[in-house]
Amino acid sequence: TVALVGYTNAGKSSLLRALTKKEAYIRDELFSTLDTSIGTLFIPDERHPGCGQKILIADTIGFLQNLPPHLIESFQATLSEVQEADLILHIIDSSDPHQELKIKVVEGILSNMIDKNIPVIRIFNKSDLQRFCFWHQKGGITVSAAQKSNFAELMKRISSTLFSIAKN
Repeated sequence: TVALVGYTNAGKSSLLRALTKKEAYIRDELFSTLDTSIGTLFIPDERHPGCGQKILIADTIGFLQNLPPHLIESFQATLSEVQEADLILHIIDSSDPHQELKIKVVEGILSNMIDKNIPVIRIFNKSDLQRFCFWHQKGGITVSAAQKSNFAELMKRISSTLFSIAKN
């Protein structure tokens, strides 16, 4: 299971739709994703051509700075997908001038709710709108859900991470 997390409006639902063709409610508004939405994706195993694994990708609620604890408790159902995930994709809006702050907010929330052994991959979305070049410093993957660009690299990273977990 893969969980998509990120600050609100980073493009989690857009990425879910682009990867899985799952219908997802996409709006530029707070809490547009209140329920968990799950799509499926086949990940090929590059080490064994013709083999692979069907995975579940769960879209979660967008995180916010200073989210009151009682609201976090209210969204526990969607956040439980994060706690039970084998891999977390931290979706970041690469066009946002405040991405550094938002990365810290999301990582702060994650540090309090997940097992430290769950791998996290930073995905810098909206590369088609990108005005700021911070992503190259973070070891992340830059994509555009809208244009489905750099998905081959994203799939390779997901595949190698998940298959290395399965191997252990």
